Amino acid sequence: MHEELKKRTDAIRKWNQGLVTGVALRLVRTEGPQSRAIERFAAEFSDLAPKIVLEEAAGQDGDLPGMLINESWAFHFVPEGMELDPFMDLLSAIDRGEADIRDDIRGILKNHPGTIPLTLYLSTHCPNCPAVMRQIAPLPLVNPGIHVTAIDGLLFPDLASAERIQSVPTLIGEGGLRWTGQIRLESVIETLVRGGEGGVAREMLERMITEGNAAPLADMMIRAGRLFPAFMEVLTSDLFSLRLGAMVVMEDLAERAPALARGALEPLWKRMSAVDEAVKGDILYLIGVIGDPTWIPRIASFMEKGLSPDLEEAAREALDSLGGDHSP
Repeated sequence: MHEELKKRTDAIRKWNQGLVTGVALRLVRTEGPQSRAIERFAAEFSDLAPKIVLEEAAGQDGDLPGMLINESWAFHFVPEGMELDPFMDLLSAIDRGEADIRDDIRGILKNHPGTIPLTLYLSTHCPNCPAVMRQIAPLPLVNPGIHVTAIDGLLFPDLASAERIQSVPTLIGEGGLRWTGQIRLESVIETLVRGGEGGVAREMLERMITEGNAAPLADMMIRAGRLFPAFMEVLTSDLFSLRLGAMVVMEDLAERAPALARGALEPLWKRMSAVDEAVKGDILYLIGVIGDPTWIPRIASFMEKGLSPDLEEAAREALDSLGGDHSP
C-alpha cells in the first residue's frame, strides 16, 4: 500500500463514513510511470474509501493520466504529502455540493457566464501549495464554468518547463495570467472576471515582473495582439527594478513580435517630457531597440536641446542602434 495511505488508514476509513452520496472519480490511464503512480494511489484510496468510486477510461493520444471529476476538476498528481488533506477536503465539499467560500467572492462568480480555466502547478512537498489548493479547488462548486486543473510539476517536468514554471505554487489563468506563491483570492477573481486581458491592472503586471514572470507576460500580450495600457505605466515606472523587468519584456517582444513592440514607440515618446532623466535614458534605449531609421530625426532634434552627459550618451547609443549619424 502507498506509504501515505498506510499512515492514514483509520482516518481515511472514518472520513469515508462521513460522506453522504460519495464521489465518482474518472481515472484516465495512459502509458508511463506517471499513470501507474496515479492509478496505484487511486485504487488503494478507493479501497479504503469505497464511497469514492473509480470509473476507468483509456486515455487518448495527448491525454494526461489523472483523476477527473465531471468537467470541472482534473488532478494530474498523486495526492500525497501535504496535498492529501486538501484533496480529501475537496471531495467532502463535492459530496456535500457546497463550498466554504466567502459571500463576496461567491457573488462575483455565481452569475459569471462562460468558462474560466485555471491551472495550478504544485508539488506534494510544497508548504504553500495546500493553502492555494484549498482556495482554488472549490470554485467550480459556485460556478461550474470554472475548470480547475492541478498538475504536479515534478511528476510532469516537461509540462512545467513548457509553461516556464520556476516555483510552486503557480496559478495560471486564461491568457497566461499567473500568480506565484500565496495568493489573494479576491485579487485573482477580480482580474479574471472583471479585468480580462484588455484590462490587466498595473498591480497584476508589477507582481508578474517582480515574481520573475517577464516571459509569460510577453506571451500574454502576443496572444492578445496588443500592449496592455497599464504595461506602459510599468515601463516608465520610477522604480528601476520594475522598469528593468518591463524592458526585458519589451526586448523579448522586439525579437518575437516586432510589429507589436513598435506600438510602444509613440506612447513612450509622449511620456518623455513627464519623466525623470533616468527614465528618459531608458526610453531612448528602447527606441534604439524597437525603432527604425524614421526615428533618427526625432532623436537628433532631441539632442539639440542640450542634454546631460549621461542622457546625451543614451541618445548617441540609440542613434547607433538605428544606424544614424550622431556627430555634433
